[in-house]
Amino acid sequence: MIDRRFFVAGALAMTVAAAPARAQHQDLGLAEDDGTAPPQRRWMMEDSYGNVVTNEDMLGKFTLIYFGYTGCPDVCPTTLSVIAEAMDALG
Repeated sequence: MIDRRFFVAGALAMTVAAAPARAQHQDLGLAEDDGTAPPQRRWMMEDSYGNVVTNEDMLGKFTLIYFGYTGCPDVCPTTLSVIAEAMDALG
């Protein structure tokens, strides 16, 4: 019976000790996901042919921008292969 009392007292002490941390929790103001992407800032970059591409060029299209293959001889080619397969599957 004494062991049970110590267990209950310990659980109560931990609950009381955690209360200040819970009280300091701040609402981060995160909204629930409504399934739409938030507005993005304007960007521009060059494609592999030297043409300027902006986010306006991508409106209404699924877009994947991958910054790789600059210094990773092992992982990046594999990743690009996986991306190519996914793009083929998507049509």
